[in-house]
Amino acid sequence: MTARAPGAVTARAPGLLRAALVFVLTGGAGTLLSWLAYVGLLRLGLGLPAAYTLSFVLGLLFSALVNLRHAFGVRRSAGNLLRYAAAYGLMWLLGLALVATLARAGVPEEWAPVVALPATVPLSFLLLRLLLRTPPGPPP
Repeated sequence: MTARAPGAVTARAPGLLRAALVFVLTGGAGTLLSWLAYVGLLRLGLGLPAAYTLSFVLGLLFSALVNLRHAFGVRRSAGNLLRYAAAYGLMWLLGLALVATLARAGVPEEWAPVVALPATVPLSFLLLRLLLRTPPGPPP
């Protein structure tokens, strides 16, 4: 077993903490934007799946523009955008299932996406961090 350098854990932690903080703050702004769009679309008569999907895409675009560079430290390239969208696609499936389940359980449709956030936000961050991880070595 090798001894860990005294600064090893703390040297790595700020990167993770900073990324998580940026992700949560920009995610909060994006979530508010998405939720307002979702409620507006519901009130325009769209059903839950269509309203959730359209507002989700709006949130994806906002989030990708900000988080690729600022939370995950990667370039806004087609490959990174594709990985980001793939992660969000998985989260869309999970989120839609969770929101629909919550609505069927009696949570008002307008609030179901908000109630789902404690489950979906950490999963989104971890999945994106995994998919956007750059190989070790000098920065490009």
